[in-house]
Amino acid sequence: MANLLNYDIYDVELTAVKDNTELWKLLIETTSKSIIVIEDIDCSLNLTGRMDKHIELSYCCFEAFKVLAKNYLDIDSHNLFPSIERLLGETNMTPADVAENLMPKSITDDSETACLEDLIQAIETAKEDTRVKAEKEAKEKEEEEERLKKEKETKEKEEAAGEVKEKKREWSSAEVIPAENIVAVFQSSQITVFAISKTPSEAQVFLEALEQGLGGIVLKAEDSTAVVELKDYFDRRNEDNNILSLTNATITQVHISGMGDRVCVDLCSLMRPGEGLLVGSFARGLFLVHSECIKSNYIASRPFRVNANDNSIEPFLKVLSHFNKGPVHAYVAIQGGKTCYLSELNTGKEVIVVDQNGKQQTAIVGHVKIETRPLILVEAKEAENGTLYSALLQNAETVALICPSQGSGFPNKAIPVTSLKVGDEILLMIQGGARHTGIEIQEFIVEK
Repeated sequence: MANLLNYDIYDVELTAVKDNTELWKLLIETTSKSIIVIEDIDCSLNLTGRMDKHIELSYCCFEAFKVLAKNYLDIDSHNLFPSIERLLGETNMTPADVAENLMPKSITDDSETACLEDLIQAIETAKEDTRVKAEKEAKEKEEEEERLKKEKETKEKEEAAGEVKEKKREWSSAEVIPAENIVAVFQSSQITVFAISKTPSEAQVFLEALEQGLGGIVLKAEDSTAVVELKDYFDRRNEDNNILSLTNATITQVHISGMGDRVCVDLCSLMRPGEGLLVGSFARGLFLVHSECIKSNYIASRPFRVNANDNSIEPFLKVLSHFNKGPVHAYVAIQGGKTCYLSELNTGKEVIVVDQNGKQQTAIVGHVKIETRPLILVEAKEAENGTLYSALLQNAETVALICPSQGSGFPNKAIPVTSLKVGDEILLMIQGGARHTGIEIQEFIVEK
């Protein structure tokens, strides 16, 4: 075209033009008869001031069609024009598509009638495609509206019935108050709430919230260690439902032994009359030593103490000692049928508290202190087979041994060691004597 019209051709790449001034210089250097080809227009560029004319290309109307028919077919009218006018009024088609169908497809078939018939067929096809597309979009819209409607109805029904949809949230072990709030809200309802925990310690928070705990735990564990640890926790909890077998024993000797180191244990649980720790010089027979929760003529009742640091309430137990210059040797019963030395107790360790009926519960050690105090040796004989058992205790009016239950009333619950005499009856727990790291084993053993 440039050769026929004797035009010069200029190729301009706008991305290489820095500003309007440079573009202006390029344009004024072109000849009066020029064709300028602009390439690679980057829409992300700021072309304000260069291209401020927006041309809207609408769909082809009948008047535009007649212009195209004149240009391509050199006709002003035809008996097919009314059909084309009707179809263009019903269907959107661009002028380019109309022009494409007005061009002859072959040399032999170049009549205006054939071209117009091709155009009519193309418009009818476009009309059908538009109808199918509109129906599909309408159906999809209707299905989406129906889905949203059902979701809304389901949500309203759930809210009306008091049901709560599952909400996933990552909890940390420090979020105790939210766990307690959940237990408080659902405590009186028929809904069972499960918590998702990543560690056994997190699970323990949910299971112990407000004493009742949630309905259950879903443990997201990466290995079996966490599962075993959580199982051990449930086993310890289930032990609280077991009743220990306590045996009556008769005091055969009470002997003042001199000075020694005794252990004072503070627990994070309130103690009641008739409750204490199982303590003994030998694991095969543990004496039920009463807590210091009973008022005496020498000291006020100390069923709890207020810790100035964390305001926790801690009951007070004074339980015993060891030999004069040896380690603190006495055994104390802990969970799982195990024992440990009193000297091994420390803050956070768990022990079992037992009442005179054998009912047990788990308690956490809040504080332990070892001090030198006078000791007293107590020996007792089990009635059935005559086996002797002994324990060294602090010689003080506040240390007492729990008696077998003989009815209601304080006098039947405990006898201070300072008032013990031969023939008094107390309670023991008898078990296997051989121990390895606190675990009962089967082996030959002699203890004296």
